[in-house]
Amino acid sequence: MTRKDLNDILIEHRADKYFTGFECADGWIDLIHELYQRLYDLDPDHTILEINSLGGKLNASLISRKGSEVWGKMLDTAQEYGKKSGEICEFCGGEGLSCLFGAAEKTCCKQCLVEFSQENPKTKYQFVSKGK
Repeated sequence: MTRKDLNDILIEHRADKYFTGFECADGWIDLIHELYQRLYDLDPDHTILEINSLGGKLNASLISRKGSEVWGKMLDTAQEYGKKSGEICEFCGGEGLSCLFGAAEKTCCKQCLVEFSQENPKTKYQFVSKGK
């Protein structure tokens, strides 16, 4: 699935007035689509306002008009996918670890970290957690 495909799905699903877009790289597109499907199963009328990377994890801002039980399940689901994203490279979708890109925390694989450090040698890139 491409970013455009997912964007079209989200806009078609009630987000046209509210959805502000993605503020994360393409490595999480499949994860975001899976999250959308799980949220849709809980509340077909939910709205996703924004999807971004916050502290190296997926963050989704949502609206639901369902009761507190459904809303609680939706929040739990969004948090579950936030945790999953902490192990997936935001850029390529491979196995990722927590990294610093200058002052910003991202989830990144070794290969992407090396590529970014070669493209931007003045910016400091480093892993902040130990991995495999």
